[in-house]
Amino acid sequence: MCLGYSSEAEDTCSRLWRKQRKLEARLGENGERPQGMHQRTYERICAKLDAVEGAKDLDFLNGAASLMRRLGMPLDELLK
Repeated sequence: MCLGYSSEAEDTCSRLWRKQRKLEARLGENGERPQGMHQRTYERICAKLDAVEGAKDLDFLNGAASLMRRLGMPLDELLK
């Protein structure tokens, strides 16, 4: 299989990290609103960043649950 772009070989977590970097690049230092950016745009970017963080957490938990199932460990240990 010949992939044209490196992003085609990325897994879910890598895509989410790349998306987070792109969103953060639109913000100022320390996540501040850059001068000239509308407040509504800033809030929309922040909401997208929150969604990406949640998706990364969910992806991690799904991977951990899968690993625990393969090792025969009870899943309730994951949420302690």
